[in-house]
Amino acid sequence: MINEKFKKALKTLSERFKEKNLKWALTGSANMALQGMEIESNDIDVIVNLEDFKKIKEMLSDLRPSAAEKSKFGGLKFKLVIGGAEVEIIGEARNDKIYLHSLLEKNLTHVNIDGIKIPCFTLELEAKAYSLINREQKADSIRKFIEERR
Repeated sequence: MINEKFKKALKTLSERFKEKNLKWALTGSANMALQGMEIESNDIDVIVNLEDFKKIKEMLSDLRPSAAEKSKFGGLKFKLVIGGAEVEIIGEARNDKIYLHSLLEKNLTHVNIDGIKIPCFTLELEAKAYSLINREQKADSIRKFIEERR
């Protein structure tokens, strides 16, 4: 499970993205923890469409986001802190990137936090993504969790 400060940060993000009708999804270790995996998460990673990136950065300007920089997988990213939780917003370009393709195709699951639905990438997609970036140990642990849950 995720801690209370992460829950509050996710609620804040959800409310703000909903106001502007923006597509987004939780990914990474916070996503895995929210979906029940026993994993420690240091931050919240959120994927958005690169076309919305500038608008999102401006929308969150009251939270003093960092300067935008290139992400290691292409696209852009910025960081901010919401209620003590570190958040990284990653904008992926519309191409063959695994996450953005899934975001646009609505290949998501939703996890309820106190009545708010948080869009999350499926664990199957997380395992596939970790395999694509040569992190097989992490991918295998996700696959094992999925199998044990069935």
